[in-house]
Amino acid sequence: MEGIIFYWLLWLAWIYSTFIMVKNHFRLKLSFVILLIIFLSNQYVNIGGFEVNVAYFIFLLSGYYLVCKERKKIVLLIFSIATATFAYASMMLFKLYDPVWFVFDYRIMFSVIVGSLSLYLGKNISEKYGIFILSVCQGEYLYQKILSQFHNGLMVGGFLFLDMLVMGCSFMYLCLRLQYVASFIEQMVLKIQKQPKEKQG
Repeated sequence: MEGIIFYWLLWLAWIYSTFIMVKNHFRLKLSFVILLIIFLSNQYVNIGGFEVNVAYFIFLLSGYYLVCKERKKIVLLIFSIATATFAYASMMLFKLYDPVWFVFDYRIMFSVIVGSLSLYLGKNISEKYGIFILSVCQGEYLYQKILSQFHNGLMVGGFLFLDMLVMGCSFMYLCLRLQYVASFIEQMVLKIQKQPKEKQG
């Protein structure tokens, strides 16, 4: 069923941000935004002939907020976002043209591909998530805009899209956690290796 993954993952994210994260202003903002997205995900507005999900706008604004925090690198970020945006839109068009190639659920494949690209292009956590969110949101609009040349009454930010977006964010979170664990283990190994040398000295 469309949207099940979206709701499950966002509820888990809300529980984590509300009860587990360290208490600070970011935690409060994150919990509020997640709750707002959940409650408004069934609301649509008609803009330019498209039915646009309100949650889509919230994700889009959140992406711009994350990217605008890095004003010194704005030119590089614009190119990075454009690269990932066209990659997403191209894959969606390719899926439409030749779906036989997509053996697995395209939501999983696209979220992993664009998520991996965002992890590579971003230099810090804000950049990585900002690039991913903006890329899929803008790529979704570009894809629907191309289709609007042939169809009417298209939807931007539907539940299939929201499923893919939160799956990508979850994939990136797991990758960053694994990176942190790997770095922690590496530091512990280096610390253990130094101890015998210090004793010998």
